[in-house]
Amino acid sequence: MKVYIATSFHDKEYVKQVAMILDEAGHTITYPWWYSKEATTQEAEKDLQAIEDCNIVLGLFEKPYIYKGSIFELGIAYAIHRPILIIGNELDSMVFMLLPGVTKVKNLKQALKVMKDKIKQDEPV
Repeated sequence: MKVYIATSFHDKEYVKQVAMILDEAGHTITYPWWYSKEATTQEAEKDLQAIEDCNIVLGLFEKPYIYKGSIFELGIAYAIHRPILIIGNELDSMVFMLLPGVTKVKNLKQALKVMKDKIKQDEPV
């Protein structure tokens, strides 16, 4: 499954670990934005293309960061009908988390299981 990971730029070290685990499980990361050195128009365009290219957006919202860019990415993903899988409680107060196509799980292990099950069933999350 092709995965785009959405989270805070401040959590780059954690997202590297998550990406490695996803890779080891056979998933492909559509764009490793966490290696970017600075915010540029080109980087934003690469992020947008990666969301378009993915099968699912995995949102990591476990820490009390301000997730401005990630929330924008989720909106784009939803608008172009990409399934969204959320780990963490930081966006629980957003009514949009209740929409169809948004699935919340407790941890990465559960997220991997959801992705594996959906691949087996050949259906969207």
